[in-house]
Amino acid sequence: MHPNLFLSQAEIAEIRRKMEQYPWAQEAYRLLKANADAWAARTEIAVPETGGGFYHAADATAYRITEAHYRHADAARDLGLMFQLTGDGRYVRNARAILLDYADKYLTYEIHDKEGRTGDRAEAGGRATPQGINEATWVISLAWAYDLLYNELAPAERAAIETRVLRPAAEIIMDNNEGRHNHQTWYNAGVGVIGFALDDPALIWYALDKPDSGLRFQMQASITPEGMWYEGSMHYQFYVLKALFPLLEAAYHAGIDLYQQEPAYKRLFDFMLDYADADLRLPTFNDGRVAVLSDPDRAPFYEVAYRRLGDPRYATVLRSYPRTDLLALLYGVAEVPQVAPLPWRSRYFQGANLAVLRSDAGQKNLQAVLNTLGYQGGHSHPDQLGLVFHGLGTVLAPDAGSIKYRMPAHVAYFKQSIAHNLLVVDGQSQARTPPPAVQAFAGGHHLQLVRATTTDAYPGVNLVRTLLLTDDYLVDIFQAESAAEHTYDWVYRNRGEFTTDALDFQPTGDAPGTGHGYEYLQHIRAAEPWSGGIWHGTWQLDPNCHVRATLLGAAGDRYFLADSLIAADQDDEIADYTLPVLIARRRTRATRFVALLEPYQSQPQVHGIQPLALYDGDDRPLALEDGVALELQRGKARELLILDDTDRVKRAEALASDARQIWARFEGGQLRALFLGMGSEASGANWRLRLESLAAVPDIQDVALLLELTQDNRAQLQNCSFRPLDVELEGLLSGSLEIWQLDQEGQRHQAVQPSQTAAGFARFVMAPQTVYEVVGT
Repeated sequence: MHPNLFLSQAEIAEIRRKMEQYPWAQEAYRLLKANADAWAARTEIAVPETGGGFYHAADATAYRITEAHYRHADAARDLGLMFQLTGDGRYVRNARAILLDYADKYLTYEIHDKEGRTGDRAEAGGRATPQGINEATWVISLAWAYDLLYNELAPAERAAIETRVLRPAAEIIMDNNEGRHNHQTWYNAGVGVIGFALDDPALIWYALDKPDSGLRFQMQASITPEGMWYEGSMHYQFYVLKALFPLLEAAYHAGIDLYQQEPAYKRLFDFMLDYADADLRLPTFNDGRVAVLSDPDRAPFYEVAYRRLGDPRYATVLRSYPRTDLLALLYGVAEVPQVAPLPWRSRYFQGANLAVLRSDAGQKNLQAVLNTLGYQGGHSHPDQLGLVFHGLGTVLAPDAGSIKYRMPAHVAYFKQSIAHNLLVVDGQSQARTPPPAVQAFAGGHHLQLVRATTTDAYPGVNLVRTLLLTDDYLVDIFQAESAAEHTYDWVYRNRGEFTTDALDFQPTGDAPGTGHGYEYLQHIRAAEPWSGGIWHGTWQLDPNCHVRATLLGAAGDRYFLADSLIAADQDDEIADYTLPVLIARRRTRATRFVALLEPYQSQPQVHGIQPLALYDGDDRPLALEDGVALELQRGKARELLILDDTDRVKRAEALASDARQIWARFEGGQLRALFLGMGSEASGANWRLRLESLAAVPDIQDVALLLELTQDNRAQLQNCSFRPLDVELEGLLSGSLEIWQLDQEGQRHQAVQPSQTAAGFARFVMAPQTVYEVVGT
């Protein structure tokens, strides 16, 4: 029965009803009609005489032919849709003409690929286009038009379209098999849609059930448990969804409900909602242009997902854009309900290898994303432990992104480590390596944190990055350690104009590097070697948006300030503006870069950042290069940050600990929160926190614990590490202590029986990545 490839007669009737009642549907219909009317008015139809070229080619001339093929195929589809929606026969003539003109010409097009190879030498090529993936994109619209016009075509015309366009296109697409790859989703879609259009079981089997490449294989092999497409690019996540839509819809209309049979498909949509920042922008890593869920070319995929899957969260996306896209008209529900805001909480996507920290309160909507992706193929970038920072309604510290792949700067700059916010060693880009190891992660009320490490990015160098996020600032702690001396560059780019009173940057011919992307830095300025100590600088994005940086410099640091390239949000081109990039350079065997980044509008919330005296266990003062303690005044609270790369006991005022990383918050002189990183104990004037059964230094390096107290004799204790911890808590709460394990929603899950207990004291074992509530009674 036709039409039924993507729309049934009942669905077409529903579309007509939406057009009668809803302004958004009327506007979407108007746009469809305008394009169809323009094509229907043409007195002559002539599809291109040759196949077209490659999108990423430096010379776009040949690609314009590919675009012409796309336009003709989409026009045939739009004309067919207008005929079905209106019954107006004037839309049939030119739709039929396009299909029959391709039936005459398609097999005359030479098989060719994106490298210009032809005939048997072509690899993954096509006839109308230079790639099998593009051939699938093109032919899907033609197959749709064929289905919409089936009853208006004579048997001989149908046979010509089937045997001279649809089947040959399927055959050339099936010459490819890339298994686990975004390309394969398009091969499956092109072949599968043709299979359903022609009711061909062999083509349908290829698309759905081929063991090493079909859709069911892809759903199992290519999607992480949280729903990220394995290549780690949100642009390619949408590229895959664009291919999956026609295949799943064609199967659905043939009675195969893959929406229910393949739950990984839904996870693709869920992940993006969980990963997006407060403005529905998906943090950019690896190849591909910026993806924003509310963009008119992204949001419509949620129209289909909402109709088929019914998840109310998807309405958030649908309410964020005008709903005038074709998919909204055809598949959108008539009315989108009001829904609760999406949860704003820190997330560690363990299967996807991404950690997202989000401030739990306040109006800044701060989000810091740490990239712990491993190398996954040609679309990966050398940016492990890279940072993207969002706040105040914009991306403050973006990734440089990517541009058209054949542009020289794509490989020479955008796919080099210097184009990302991370640590570069010896002016070279990282190796292709497995994912870094995440040692700690937590999302608390006062603090969000992640720590990850790798020894693979630069052989012989151990890199550790720790991010601590509060409602007002981000602390970036980047450590490097090696047996040999290296040159370490801490690289950070932020939008806005950078100024500082601490350093005098002057133009220099002394570029910070040659090759590996350094040659693309522009207007390089350098400062005299730093004498050591704390200094400040500020990026101003506009009069109401700033980022203040507080850096702990070491004596002899070299600082460079330069203009760096960034990809435009559209068209895969280099943006017509640059971003200032700050490079802090040290040459040593082991070091620790520390930066406190504070977004603010008119005035910073942190109104005092002062060094505190830090003492060792024998009350001897420690020098800044040995250990550091900072006091931050934030509103009515006082916060301490203590860093030391050894396991010795150190003390700042009454707070003592052997941990290498300590963050503490005090309100009215009372401890309210404490982060203990890479240590076994901490104590104050009348309290003690201690971890047992930590016998060796490697144990300590995996330890992280977050303690947060409320005003009513309650505390939450979070094991931020990925191993059990045997914890003793003494003096922070009064009375007998009850302990509850909490679930992911913060609700009590089960009672915990401590191994030891006394008034104000408890000892119990904490499971990895688990939160506990301790209550004094």
